[in-house]
Amino acid sequence: MTFRAHIRIATALVLLAPVAAAAETAAFGCYERIYTADHLAKNPAQSVRRIAVDISKFDGDADLGYRAQAGLIAQFTNDKRQWSAGGGCKAEGDALSCGLDGDAGRAVLKADRAGLRLEIPDYVAFEADAPGGDLDHRAARGPAHRVFLLARADKKACELKN
Repeated sequence: MTFRAHIRIATALVLLAPVAAAAETAAFGCYERIYTADHLAKNPAQSVRRIAVDISKFDGDADLGYRAQAGLIAQFTNDKRQWSAGGGCKAEGDALSCGLDGDAGRAVLKADRAGLRLEIPDYVAFEADAPGGDLDHRAARGPAHRVFLLARADKKACELKN
């Protein structure tokens, strides 16, 4: 191998190391977005009026490859309940790719200048307590629910209160 090839490999390793570390730690914390009535009126297909994401270090079996866990809370228009979803996240480039528990979909989390970019590639299925003790299910999907830009928030914004 030539000296030039060694330099290219060393440069690539130096450039890639911070990306993996950033995906694991940069986004830890609580993030939230509350949409105004004006925004929702201009975007009638959007039913999420509030969304919060809590990202913390994964506390399960490290052999699974998870680096973080994400808890999502949503509130929908015309519903005062808090809906939740969550699961383990793996580093994927400069993002965290989170497979949500059960068949609740997938979320991709990326650090953003303003806070956090939450991408929903297909759907997220949320759960909330139903009258009578069961669980209700509701999904956020489609173009109106593909990307959410959240700002860093106080930890209380990410606490589930039902």
